[in-house]
Amino acid sequence: MGYNTRIDLYDVWVRADKIEEVTATIAAHRNDSGTFHWMVGMLELGDDGSLTWDETSEGTWKQHEGFIHDLADWCSRGFVSFWSREGDGAAWAYEFDGVGGSRKCSARRVSALKAAAARKRNAAATKAAQI
Repeated sequence: MGYNTRIDLYDVWVRADKIEEVTATIAAHRNDSGTFHWMVGMLELGDDGSLTWDETSEGTWKQHEGFIHDLADWCSRGFVSFWSREGDGAAWAYEFDGVGGSRKCSARRVSALKAAAARKRNAAATKAAQI
């Protein structure tokens, strides 16, 4: 049984020494030949080293711990948050430490960081448009 959840990646960056490994791993999972957590196949690696989802981030996810472990091993920083769509209000998140580890943190903290970054971008765009 799964838990209907939305997953958000925020400010997730792959370490330079892991770019080739992550590229190959994502490709392998898309061919159904990967050995990492199955959710890895839903990631997209940007040219700048950022990780995002290649499709919807909402679904019935099972056992996310392996996914967190894989991301922690590859990423220099960032957050992944999980938001229940079951109506119970559950939310949890992890922050990557850049050396292969992660720690639990508040999903609401991640949401606040995303909102602050969006406000900053919007203010800069407004200011640039006025000039």
